[in-house]
Amino acid sequence: MKVQQGIWTAMVAVGLVFGGMGCTTTSSTTTHTTTGAVIGGLLGAAAGAVVGHQSGEEGEGAAIGAATGAAIGGLVGHSMGKKKDEAREAEQPRTASVDDDLDFYP
Repeated sequence: MKVQQGIWTAMVAVGLVFGGMGCTTTSSTTTHTTTGAVIGGLLGAAAGAVVGHQSGEEGEGAAIGAATGAAIGGLVGHSMGKKKDEAREAEQPRTASVDDDLDFYP
């Protein structure tokens, strides 16, 4: 019974993360953050359920593992996405726009 509760808890956590994916933008940072959170949550839920099984608390272990894994995965994914965005921005040539404050006259 507790195994089923852990599985349901993990499925709800993953569903909430996937549900939040529809509200994100398309930048690399948010895409990587979401992907990292989903993968971390899934791996954390699995690991938490295994560790929780040893103490007879599969549901709690899966929930704690999913939350911890999603948080860590989101942080790692955010960092990776931010680096990718910065690299992409550095590759693009900088051009002047009408709003730029250019001082041509002394």
